[in-house]
Amino acid sequence: MTAPGQTTNVLLTANQIPDTSGVFLIAARPYVTSISFDNSTTFGFLKYKSRRTEKIKPLKIPRNFVLHNLPEMRDTDFASEFSNKLRSLASPQYPCNVKIDKRVMSFVRPTISMLESHYKNLDTLEYSLVFPENPPNPFNYTGIDPVTENMNTEVGTKVLSVPYGTNLEILMQGTSFLNVENHPIHVHGHNFFIVGMRFGNYNADKDPANYNLIDPPERNTVAVPTGGWAAIRFKADNPCLVHSLPS
Repeated sequence: MTAPGQTTNVLLTANQIPDTSGVFLIAARPYVTSISFDNSTTFGFLKYKSRRTEKIKPLKIPRNFVLHNLPEMRDTDFASEFSNKLRSLASPQYPCNVKIDKRVMSFVRPTISMLESHYKNLDTLEYSLVFPENPPNPFNYTGIDPVTENMNTEVGTKVLSVPYGTNLEILMQGTSFLNVENHPIHVHGHNFFIVGMRFGNYNADKDPANYNLIDPPERNTVAVPTGGWAAIRFKADNPCLVHSLPS
């Protein structure tokens, strides 16, 4: 499963016994949780190279061609179960460094680059270093009524400054405001390990016990579950302005 803005490298061992055509079908279908769109399916063909298959003419796809065994577009159970099965190699060559040093409002674009302001030591009030590490006003994030709840979020430009090499955890909590959806998020300048992902509100007392700290998948984008949360960990070893954006 690949979320918008997400990349995936796949290794395939071509060791299957070819059928009479020597061709294997590769098919994909979109997964959506909110706004519907064209229920389309894409497919391609994997063809083994041999003397027999080289003589095969290009395939003609019939108009009534039907793909079997693909999950439905809104099959959230299948999508979640598949995503939770992904693992890293967790080997000495490809280790999973998931220990942390820190556990971490609406963004207002400044008129000057925050990196420029930092490196030139400019006396500016473009941003504040008072960045809350936890929500100042916790509420039922996934069970609220957006019509009656207060949606007047605080706006500002705030920065959490950490030493080089700091190991961070960021918890991304979905809400029921406006629209509930499976939403992809990426962090500029870093890959990260997805150590936890579930539905509902994150419970800081119970959920960390279920983290995968052995072989979590390493990604550049995480699809936060519909009405749920995702926890990621990474090392701040690429000096830059790190901020997460919806893809």
